[in-house]
Amino acid sequence: MAKEIHSANLVIPWCMLTTTVLNGILGFAILLAILFVTTDISSALSSPTGTLGFPFTDIFRSATNSLPGATAMICIIIIMDICAAVAFLATSSRIVFAFGRDKGLPFWQTMAKVQPDSKIPIYAIMVIALVSYVIGLINIGSATAFNAVVSVGVSSLYASYVLTEAMLLYHRCIPGNIQHAKHMNKENWHANELV
Repeated sequence: MAKEIHSANLVIPWCMLTTTVLNGILGFAILLAILFVTTDISSALSSPTGTLGFPFTDIFRSATNSLPGATAMICIIIIMDICAAVAFLATSSRIVFAFGRDKGLPFWQTMAKVQPDSKIPIYAIMVIALVSYVIGLINIGSATAFNAVVSVGVSSLYASYVLTEAMLLYHRCIPGNIQHAKHMNKENWHANELV
């Protein structure tokens, strides 16, 4: 997908670095805020919502001392989750489409099809939606198994970032088909090195 971005050798490393740093800072700030307002962790975990795996609802209620206030905060999280789900669906279906177009998946002929009227890869979207539903069904059987699957997914995401960045840096330091640092402008090399 990088070949579709203008100046990809400069834009993509800066985007990866900015995303990592910004999400790390904001995640840490949210963690500090939640820990600051959490008065009793055991009661939040043993609350009816805490036993279901959502102790933050009880934390919001106790922090605001207001059911409407806690509901409003929870609605914000639900809206953010819906937006994130749409973005994840769009991104992952685009990746499936790209792999299908490059003949890198089973049934690539179907995955590479685009609807002529809407220009949307509908089969790739349906495959990703089906996989998401199947993974969601794991939670019905066992929350521990679901958390393990999600943890593997997050760890794989971070590993893919680290491996890609390490290989890019390695291949830029040795002669090869990837552009060497002395042929790159200063900002581009530092962006790739930082990532």
